[in-house]
Amino acid sequence: MPAMASCGTLHSQTSACGPAAFPQQSVSSCQVEGFIEPPNYKRGNSTASQLTGSSAAEGFPVGCCVTALDEMVMRAEEVLKSAQVAVIEEGSLLDVLAHGGEPGTRRLYVRQPESGLCGWISCVAQSGRALVSVAAAQAPPVAAVASTATRRSQMLSGVSQAFDPQEAEVERVRTVQTQRSAAGTTATTVTTSYPAQQITEDPMQGKQWLRRQKAQDLREEAPKRFLVDNRMLNAATDGIGYRFSKDLEDLDLSCTAPWGSIVEGVDEGSWIRVSDELYLPKELGGVPVLTLEDTPFALSGLQVNEAFPIGSELIVLEAAIMRAAEELRSAALAQLEKDRRLQVLGYGTGIRSRRLYVQDPMSGQDGWISFASQNGKLLVAPTEATADEVQKVATMATRVAMPMEQFQEEQMQQPEVEQAYFVDNREFKADSDGIGYRASQDLDDKAVPARTALWGSVVHGVDVGDGWCRVGAYYLPMSLTGLRVLTPKEEVSASLLPKLAGFARGDWEYICVDPQGVVTHLEPEEAESKPTGQVRRLEAGTRCSCTM
Repeated sequence: MPAMASCGTLHSQTSACGPAAFPQQSVSSCQVEGFIEPPNYKRGNSTASQLTGSSAAEGFPVGCCVTALDEMVMRAEEVLKSAQVAVIEEGSLLDVLAHGGEPGTRRLYVRQPESGLCGWISCVAQSGRALVSVAAAQAPPVAAVASTATRRSQMLSGVSQAFDPQEAEVERVRTVQTQRSAAGTTATTVTTSYPAQQITEDPMQGKQWLRRQKAQDLREEAPKRFLVDNRMLNAATDGIGYRFSKDLEDLDLSCTAPWGSIVEGVDEGSWIRVSDELYLPKELGGVPVLTLEDTPFALSGLQVNEAFPIGSELIVLEAAIMRAAEELRSAALAQLEKDRRLQVLGYGTGIRSRRLYVQDPMSGQDGWISFASQNGKLLVAPTEATADEVQKVATMATRVAMPMEQFQEEQMQQPEVEQAYFVDNREFKADSDGIGYRASQDLDDKAVPARTALWGSVVHGVDVGDGWCRVGAYYLPMSLTGLRVLTPKEEVSASLLPKLAGFARGDWEYICVDPQGVVTHLEPEEAESKPTGQVRRLEAGTRCSCTM
């Protein structure tokens, strides 16, 4: 009991032990009372994030070494839309230099020792999945250990000593300086000693090689087609936003995959790589949003070279921006007003590109525009003077896949008169998408890969007799089980006939074209009860398969 008497109350114990016994309280007190300059709250200051609230980045202290758990993008600034510095591969080691300055930040400022590059990454994805992990436990510096031992001995031996306020203030400042020095020593040690920590004969290196080999195999895999599916999610948005990396937070605000559209990409697990820099998640909140498309061949989308031939004239339906390059984020050159007429000079790259290279005859300015918006709205249209020519070019595309000798031979023969036929399902009443093309005048000789003339579309072909119509290099039966399925266009009501070239969903037109074979046209239908530009939605537009 005498020992307890000498210690006094809890308050007197705290005073007698001094700030050295409670270093964290000393630092806090020192910051509040102004003995040390206040922290500078700016980007890269880990103290700011610690004081403003808990964040995911606190689990990765400055000076530690982390391992990338997935491929990610290193950016020049803390904001996600900043310039890309490098692509960090899975398994790469990174030195943490600072934390983001926002409350609850998930951003880390890191350095890649191999290349010396520095930049910002996310330590946790928006879904909560960890993107990095601590590579190894960081050993406390010698100075910090010595300081801790000194404070412990002072605490044990100085309990019964008299409390000196002057010594307490000096010790308080010394404690903060020692801790800062220790933190700097830790960061320096990790940075300079990393080359000596390279793993040579370790099984983990083999695992990393297998992971990279697997990723390489996925990259080399042929792209697949996926339907942007909103049937289960029932989201009120226009579609799924593209990502710059496999991180839901790394969003590309300028590009969206509309619901109901088809995207092509490489399956990389829970993500689809659409291009070298764009990704789409296969699930959102655990709900699938990308469904594998199992059609026998891919819809080519709107064939720009057929709908808008080079040299043809266009009219701008809505105000548009002409840009310097094909990329949507390139510099703006001019604002194009509605009803402005343009001349087509070229097309964008890729079968799904919505970009046209045009020239304004009035100003002589040339640049890039989009012929359709992201949600599928048509922004330009061919002028009346060239509408028939566009239709002719689109229908004559059926001859592209024919051998040159066969094409020349047909040109030398007596010209055959082509006739427009309506693919008619009014009597047959089939549940299929349309009539399958045949390679010859035999119902069992179906074209491979399968090609389909969609119900409600118009095809141009030659009646070769025996109940067959030749469309390009393939054949269609005029009737099935005694019921007519190809009706001359003149015998069909105008309300059933398409009005524009191309198969349309909404206001965005498509032409169903097999690159190796026949063009199928399905066109929008205008109804008196609906405003101009709205069309009926056909399930046949989501796929192009042959079932008949």
